[in-house]
Amino acid sequence: MRNFETSECLTQLPDTKFWALSAGWQGLGAVVQRWFGTKSMIVVTDEVIADAVAPSFKEALRREGLTLTELLVLKGKPPLVADYQRIQEIITQVQGLLTTPMRDGKKGERALCQSLLVSLGSGTINDLVKCSAGTLGVPYLSVPTAPSVDGYSSFGASILKENFKQTLPCPAPRAVFTAPEVLSAAPVQLRAAGYGDLASKITAGSDWVLADAFGLDPIDETAWAYTQEGLIKRLSAAPDDLANEIFVGLVRTGFAMQITSSSRPVSGAEHLISHVWEMEHLEIDGITVPHGIKVGIGLLTISAFTFLVLDHMRNGINLDALPKIPGPEVRAQEVAQRCAHLPVSAYRAIEEVALSKLPTQETVNERYNYEKKWYRNLADKIETQLVPLEELKGMLARAGCLTSPRELGVDRSRFLRTLEIAQMIRSRYTVLDFAWETGLFESCAEEITDMFF
Repeated sequence: MRNFETSECLTQLPDTKFWALSAGWQGLGAVVQRWFGTKSMIVVTDEVIADAVAPSFKEALRREGLTLTELLVLKGKPPLVADYQRIQEIITQVQGLLTTPMRDGKKGERALCQSLLVSLGSGTINDLVKCSAGTLGVPYLSVPTAPSVDGYSSFGASILKENFKQTLPCPAPRAVFTAPEVLSAAPVQLRAAGYGDLASKITAGSDWVLADAFGLDPIDETAWAYTQEGLIKRLSAAPDDLANEIFVGLVRTGFAMQITSSSRPVSGAEHLISHVWEMEHLEIDGITVPHGIKVGIGLLTISAFTFLVLDHMRNGINLDALPKIPGPEVRAQEVAQRCAHLPVSAYRAIEEVALSKLPTQETVNERYNYEKKWYRNLADKIETQLVPLEELKGMLARAGCLTSPRELGVDRSRFLRTLEIAQMIRSRYTVLDFAWETGLFESCAEEITDMFF
C-alpha cells in the first residue's frame, strides 16, 4: 500500500493555492493560518457526515489550534441535491457569522474576526458551499470525505437551478485538505462514483480531440496533461490504493478546469447523459443515484457510440449526402416532443440552447469539407484515446460501478430519448453533434440502444 500523504503548493492556478492529503488532518492549522489568516471556522456538512466524520474532524480542529465557530448541518434524507434553494439557505445562515466580534486584548476595543467557510462532505456539499462562497465573495476550504467527484478542486459548481442542470461560475477553493483514511473509509457506492467520474475523462478527452480537429475548442496542453497523464494507471491501481489514487486523479482534473475556467477538459457527451437523468431526478428505490454512477453508464454509452462513428468516419464524409439542417421552428418542435415530460423551465432552457447551437447548412458544409485521408487520420487519433468496450466494462465492474442503464431502471424508450436530449442541452461540441450534423445520429443511437436492450 502506498503512503498517500502528500502536499503541493499551486502558484500556477488562479484559485487553489494548496492541497494536501494528511493522516488525521495533521498540519491543517498551519495551512489555515497561512492561506486564510484565521483560526475561526464555519463548517457546512450534511446529516450523514455530521455523524460519521464530523466528530473526528472537530477533534482535529482542537488539536490543530482551530476554533469551530459554527457547525451547520443541512437536513435532508435521502441524499441532498445540489439545487439553488440550498445555496440561499447556506448564505442566509452563514452571512452574519463570517465576521464575528472579538475583544482586542491590547486596546480593549471590539474588532472583527474573519471566519473561514469550510465544506465538509462529498460533491454535493462542496458544490453548495463553493457557490455560496462565490456569491458572498469569500474564499473557502474544501475538506472532501469521499473520492467521488472532480468538483472538489474545480472552477464552477454543478447546480440544479429552475429544474435545469447547469454549471454556475464561481471560484474553486483556496485550499483542499483531507485525510487518506477518511477517503478509504467512504461508502463503497461513493468510491465507485469517483471511479466512474475519473474514468469519464476517457471520452471527455476523445470529444475534446474531435472538437479541436474542427477548430471549435482548441486543446490546452496544460489542462490536457492534468486530466489525461497517468489516467489509465490510476484507474488500474491496486485495490488498497484505489480510493486515494482516484482522489488524486479527480483533484488534478479539477485543476484543469481552473486553468481553462471551463469543464471542457473533463466533461464530454458522457456527462450530458448524466445531466439528463439528473434533470429527470433519476432514483433507485427512492434514493438519488450518485453522479459518477450515472456518468459511468454515460461513459460506456459514448465509448460505444464513438466507436460506431469512427467506423463511418474512416469512409469520409460525403457532403452531397449530408442531411438538411432543420429550421428553428422544426427544431423547436423536436425539442418539445422529446422534453414534454420535463418541467417548463427546463424545457425552455433546453430549447434556448438547442436553437442557439443550430448550425446553418453552409456552416455544416464548410465544417466537414475534408478528404477521406484526413478523416482516417482523425479516427485513428481518437481511437487511441479510447479503451476497448469489454475492457472498459470490466474496469467499471471491478470498481463497483453499474454497467447497464437497465440497472438504473431505465428502459429502452427512455434510454433512446436520453441520447436525443443529451445532444440538445449544451453548446459544447461532442460526438453527438458530429453524428447529428452528418446524419449518423439516428442509426448509431438505435444500434447503441440495441446493445443494451
